[in-house]
Amino acid sequence: MAGTYIVGNKVDRAERAGYHGIILVHNAVQVTPPFVEEVVANSPAAKAGLRPDDLIVYIDGELVQSIRNFKEIMKHVGPGSEVKLDVQRGTKLKSIKLKLEEQPKAK
Repeated sequence: MAGTYIVGNKVDRAERAGYHGIILVHNAVQVTPPFVEEVVANSPAAKAGLRPDDLIVYIDGELVQSIRNFKEIMKHVGPGSEVKLDVQRGTKLKSIKLKLEEQPKAK
């Protein structure tokens, strides 16, 4: 895998993680829920229809209780992978399929 560092049997997950384009609210308290603050234009999240103020409740059926939990799950999802997000939008639960891409290159 290009760009992935292997040390023993461990893969550097930060190098492997796919890009989603989701900017969450500031992690103000120990268990801040994963509310979407912003969606990067033309990102996988934008293409999937994610919106500011969506609350990410589940990723592939796994309950997401905090921003930390969201980041931990997503660092194990590589580019080209698709995940199902269940988000609370207003009073409704909506399922969104999100296909991750390669991390954007630094400019």
